[in-house]
Parts: sequence; structure tokens; C-alpha cells
Amino acid sequence: MNANYLLTVMRCMLLGLWIPTLAIASTITLDKTLEGITWPTLIIVFALSTMSGATALLQRIDRELRESKDKTLPRPTLFAAAHMLGSWLAGALAFLICEGQDANDWVELGIIIVASFAGAKFIESISEKYLAQWTPKTETKDTP
Repeated sequence: MNANYLLTVMRCMLLGLWIPTLAIASTITLDKTLEGITWPTLIIVFALSTMSGATALLQRIDRELRESKDKTLPRPTLFAAAHMLGSWLAGALAFLICEGQDANDWVELGIIIVASFAGAKFIESISEKYLAQWTPKTETKDTP
């Protein structure tokens, strides 16, 4: 039995132990957390997450285009979708955690904004690290 096999077995065991525990715990606490949430609250969370994700996305686009004036973005749809999904996921998670802890409304708004921005930046760093090998290199346009 080699080390990689042993690590894989240990990871599977840990995953097998945590998933049922988390599922049971989430049903107990998630019901209480979701009781007081209204549609206007969800719209505000979605808007804040969208604005934070769009800010991170626009900063990245600005950085990419400043590096080279003739550069185009590789797969712009995937690029934008990854940023926004990371932002929405992090914002929703931050909202649920804050609601579960009965955080102050202003603190909750601040945490949602920061978490959404960080979620978009996290997805950006992961995509640079792991997806760069599968995306084609950006080509420069021939200018006349």
C-alpha cells in the first residue's frame, strides 16, 4: 500500500464521516435560520453580492487590459460567470452564517460585501492556478 493510496482512503473516510454530520446539523439549524428571511432581504443580499462581484470582475478586466493594449480576454463569458458565481456563493454563505449567528444588520451587510468580493477573488486565483493549463494563451491582435 503506497502513500497516495493511503491518503486517498483517509480522505474518503473523513468525507464519509463529515457529510452525514453536516447534513443533520444543517437541517436542525437551517430551518431556524430561514424562518425570518423575506424576499426583500434576499434581493438586497443578491444586489450586494452582484455589486461586489462586478467590482472584482472589473478590477481584473482593467488589470488584464492595462498589461497589454492589444490583448483580448480568453473566454469572456466563462471569465465573468466564474467571478459572479463565486461572488454569489460567498455572499449567500456569509448571509446564512450571519443570520444563524443573529448578527447586527450593518455588520451583516459589511460581511456580505467583503465575502462576496473575496469569493470572486478566490475563484480568480483558483482559475489562474488550475485552469490556465487548459485555456489557450491569449493572442495579440495584429495592428495595422
